[in-house]
Amino acid sequence: MAYGRRNQTSSLLEGFSLNPLPYPVLIILALISLFLGFSWYSSYESAVEEAESQFNWVLLVTPIALLLIIKWLSSMEPDWLFSMSPWERRRRTHNLPSEGSSPWGVAAVIVLLLDSNYSVITIGCLRHLVTYYAHEDRKPAKEEDKKRRSIRTGSSSSSSSFLLRMGSGVSRQVERRKALTTEKRTLYDLHECCGKDFPACTFKPADRKNWMDDLHPEKLKINRICWPGTHDSATDRIGIPLVTRPFAQCQSLSVYHQLVLGTRVLDIRVQKDRQVCHGILVTYSIDVVIKDIKKFLSETHSEIIILEVRTEYGHDDPPEFDKYLMDHLGQFLIHQNDNVFNKTLSEVLPKRIICVWKPRNSPQPKSGSPLWNSGHLKDDWINTDLPSTKFESNLKYLSEQPPVSSRKFFYRVENTVTPKPDKPIVCVRPVTGRIHEFARLFITQCFSRGIADKLQIFSTDFIEEDFVDACVAVTFARAEGKA
Repeated sequence: MAYGRRNQTSSLLEGFSLNPLPYPVLIILALISLFLGFSWYSSYESAVEEAESQFNWVLLVTPIALLLIIKWLSSMEPDWLFSMSPWERRRRTHNLPSEGSSPWGVAAVIVLLLDSNYSVITIGCLRHLVTYYAHEDRKPAKEEDKKRRSIRTGSSSSSSSFLLRMGSGVSRQVERRKALTTEKRTLYDLHECCGKDFPACTFKPADRKNWMDDLHPEKLKINRICWPGTHDSATDRIGIPLVTRPFAQCQSLSVYHQLVLGTRVLDIRVQKDRQVCHGILVTYSIDVVIKDIKKFLSETHSEIIILEVRTEYGHDDPPEFDKYLMDHLGQFLIHQNDNVFNKTLSEVLPKRIICVWKPRNSPQPKSGSPLWNSGHLKDDWINTDLPSTKFESNLKYLSEQPPVSSRKFFYRVENTVTPKPDKPIVCVRPVTGRIHEFARLFITQCFSRGIADKLQIFSTDFIEEDFVDACVAVTFARAEGKA
């Protein structure tokens, strides 16, 4: 009886035991763990860009070297490396493939790696690596010895083609890195040459939560305000932390805390279920945004908010959403009227919100409506991850606008750059950080190039106090007749 129980226990434990990892997978995991350990040891934001410039060749050569090592090991007899390994003996006893099991474990580690803000190995190379290894892994073990020579012959041509594609990708990455380095150097040189001083640039609001109230609402006109705004304002909790969030999060503060910090223009994207979204990722309901706005308005007296709500690209309009906005914000809404631009804050109070509703298919709000249509808030989106290109394009498009004193719409400039899916770094924060520090330089260039009277809404990712202070300083300079 005891003997039978021992067999049962042994069988049970064996059933729960895990197959050992093959040696190519172990090498991949070891190298990736090395890079991850270094990335976690390094500082969060600055290390990304610093490492990107200091370790260019390491980043480019590592995937190729990794592939060559795996290809070489795959062509060797297993006995060469693990002749005495109990893992190898167990594989042979159970007739398992010598190349290992599924590559999903490697893929999981790669997903974790790509999600970190410190992207060490290029995305394209890793994608090819997983595809290649998965292809090799699916060959039946019982035919391995029989077809080894034919596999080597056939794989040589595909490997050559693969390496040619890799070489082309490496060349593109090298050129891209050179362009990025050049563009950042251009902005640093511009800063050293021209500085970042502008009229009243040292002014700071005593209370950012009530900065409009401190600038005399009875004198300050709507069209004279330089409005600090946020891009994709309600993405502070979007996606899954440490998995999808770094690829879509553009703000770390809630809507309420952005308003308290001094933000006065909100960019909200929704889909048909009234969920806030950014691309395909969704977060909380629009109800959360409305609640935050109402909370802020209840705590202040003279602060005006521009609330832009749009249906996200690729999504359908929420049913009867205009009615929803009017039902929940009706008492605060400033009605659509071109005369509003020349009014002072006191003249539009106690109304507090200019709400711009931008549906994709539903009818646009009409003149006199509590909501404003898309023609009253315009911008020119430049889809690039290069900071100087975005900087100069923003200046170019701004220069083509009428002065704020004569136009009957709001014009927004976004101090952001956009991650590209085929580049080594695709997380929002390190990419947008390339231009984030040049906000004051942009305002300075507006003054030096004679277009400061056209700057109106200035938006950013991950808004900070200094960004708000710079916009408030421009507003103060205008209110005091210094600009």
